[in-house]
Amino acid sequence: MLIAIGIIAALWVVVFFVARWRWKQWQNSEGSPPDDTRQKG
Repeated sequence: MLIAIGIIAALWVVVFFVARWRWKQWQNSEGSPPDDTRQKG
């Protein structure tokens, strides 16, 4: 049972990071990046 809980928790972490990364990519493609990304060019 603990193994299943660990697998589910790991999947949630992966999904969370992927969703946050995709959200940043989508915001950047919208044309309104934050100041730190604008400085990178």
